[in-house]
Amino acid sequence: MYNFVIDKEGQEKYPIRPEHISLEEHFSNAFNNAERESSAHWIVHLCKKKGGWLPFSIQEINTVYQEMFPKEEFQFNGLDTEFVILGYDKLYRVTHKFIARCFLSYPILFV
Repeated sequence: MYNFVIDKEGQEKYPIRPEHISLEEHFSNAFNNAERESSAHWIVHLCKKKGGWLPFSIQEINTVYQEMFPKEEFQFNGLDTEFVILGYDKLYRVTHKFIARCFLSYPILFV
């Protein structure tokens, strides 16, 4: 259950939204690897731009990533094994496990 995929249909019922996760700091210790945590940052950034945990293509994540690093290609750095799943439609979807780790690392706290 922890690895279920968040998709268009589950958006309304899923309690954690991209805007609930801060991108002000690095996701330290969220994935036990600095490169993976950097990749997670860019995925959350893309989902914030899209307005939810929506499926995305490799082209979409590359476009966002290349705004900062124009000559580089986005790398999942191992997130695409259990945290981000590639569907039959060639679109990536984040899992509950991915969202929970990002949120626990840097939630935006509402006062």
